[in-house]
Amino acid sequence: MFPPDQITPAPASATQVRTPVFPFTSLQDRLHRDLALARTGQRPETGQRPETDLLRLLVGELQRYQSGVRRPAARQGTPLDDTETVAVLREVLHGVDLSLQEQRRMNRDTQQSEAERHVLLHYLPAAPEVKLLSEEQLKGAVLTVLHTRPDARLGDVMQALKTRHPGAYDARTARTITEAALKSRPGATVTPNVQF
Repeated sequence: MFPPDQITPAPASATQVRTPVFPFTSLQDRLHRDLALARTGQRPETGQRPETDLLRLLVGELQRYQSGVRRPAARQGTPLDDTETVAVLREVLHGVDLSLQEQRRMNRDTQQSEAERHVLLHYLPAAPEVKLLSEEQLKGAVLTVLHTRPDARLGDVMQALKTRHPGAYDARTARTITEAALKSRPGATVTPNVQF
């Protein structure tokens, strides 16, 4: 038998609903839990009801990453650790930031994107925000890599950028700049179909 002080009293009425407690051990579990709560109309711990669509998108991105080719073969299909989950969330945040920049430039309503950004920041660890490199700064970073490693190929440059400037640049822009820089080198070739 349980001691009297450990017995949870029954709800006061049949209409009273208790919020279920979902134990979670990782950020990925937390996102799954919050999506389940958002679908039932309950508030997750953001203090507001986030867009269910955004949470569904995040969970879908995590599942694609979990089974995708961007992970080592031995880890494909296994749950993501928090470092991998944060990396995926930062990619989504980067996309939202780019959308916000475009919406502001065109004087469009940014309320939806700002709400999405707020929800994303709730799940990311508290850290100073990484300022994106400008196109000129990105060109400088690519040229620095090519100067220090004259035999570098496209994949080498992209890996060096990822190591030196994590989350601080747009990958498509970096790839375009790198390809142009590699083509301008005498006798250099660009390796096609490099996956990052």
